[in-house]
Amino acid sequence: MQYLQYAAAFERELGVHPLRAEGSALRAVALAHGLEPHVADSCSRDELLDWLMASVLAARLGRSGLCLVHHYPASQAALARLDPEDPQLAMRFELYRAGVELANGFEELSDAAQQRARFELDRQERMRRGLSAPSIDEALLAALAAGMPAVAGVALGFDRLLMLRLDAERIEQVLPFALERA
Repeated sequence: MQYLQYAAAFERELGVHPLRAEGSALRAVALAHGLEPHVADSCSRDELLDWLMASVLAARLGRSGLCLVHHYPASQAALARLDPEDPQLAMRFELYRAGVELANGFEELSDAAQQRARFELDRQERMRRGLSAPSIDEALLAALAAGMPAVAGVALGFDRLLMLRLDAERIEQVLPFALERA
C-alpha cells in the first residue's frame, strides 16, 4: 500500500502545493485540466481543491495498488480533528484503488468551541457568496460539550468495491436500482 500526503499528491501530479499556492495558480491548473473558465472564476480556493482532487488527481491514484491519501488541508475537513503537529492539516484520509475512492475517514473533532467556530465560518462564507446558510447543529455541539470521547470513523463504499471487483466502468452498472430512484 502507498501512503501519500495530500500536499505531496498535488505536488507530484499537478506541480502545485495546495496550501502555499495562490488562488490564481490553482485556477490556472484547473483551467489547464479542463475546468470551464466561467466556472473557475466563480470557485473558491476550497472548491478548486475539491475539483482538482475529484476530477484530476483521483483518477491517477491507486493505479498499482491501494493508495491512502492523508493529512488533508484543515479547510477540507469540516468535522475532523486538526493535526496537533500542524494545525493547517486535518486528521482525514481517503483510500483509492484504480482511480476510485473506496473509503474516507477521519478523527472526529471533539472540541465544541472549535466546531462552533468552524460552523460560523462556513455560514459566513456561504452568506458572503449568496448561498443558503444551514443552521448550526446545536445537538452536535451539546454532545461535544458534554464530553464526547475521542472517536474516528470510516465510510466504505461497497458499491465502489463491487464496481472494481466486476471491472465495471460506471457505478450505475453495479447498483440494483437507477440513481434517480435513490
